[in-house]
Amino acid sequence: MIPKEGLDLTFIREALLRRFWIAAVPFFLVFLIVILYCIFAPRVFRAETVILVEPQKVPGEFVSSTVTIDLNSRLRTITQQIKSRTRLEKIINDYDLYPDVRASATMTDAVEIFGQNIEVNVRGGRHAFHVAFEGRDPVKVRDVTNTIANLFIEDNLKLREAQAAGTTIFLDRELQR
Repeated sequence: MIPKEGLDLTFIREALLRRFWIAAVPFFLVFLIVILYCIFAPRVFRAETVILVEPQKVPGEFVSSTVTIDLNSRLRTITQQIKSRTRLEKIINDYDLYPDVRASATMTDAVEIFGQNIEVNVRGGRHAFHVAFEGRDPVKVRDVTNTIANLFIEDNLKLREAQAAGTTIFLDRELQR
């Protein structure tokens, strides 16, 4: 009960001392639960890389681009190629990913889990995209992310070369006509 003289520091101090356990017990319980969660929660590591897409260096007025597909279309095509079952199986076998899943279930389950742990998103005004992967072993996560990024770069180069070769063949035919 508040004294008639009003609140003063001694009253507040005495009230806090009397009610100390009402505040302390929930605080320590929450603190204990958080500490236990930090100790026993599975550790998940995430590696992410950003791949920058450089636009054409020669101005479009002088030389028209031989690659006419925009970044989103190329990215979708390459993502489908990289997330194909054969590619994912190869990466799983190369890095010995999900050994417990492969031991108790099938390779299809491991491929499905692996595909869910890969993230690909366009970022930064359509001139960059990022590739991320999550897992429990930090070294494997780093290496798998680098492998996936390298696959994106290699497949993009192959796609651009094929389109440029097709354009060259078309121009040669037109020139011969």
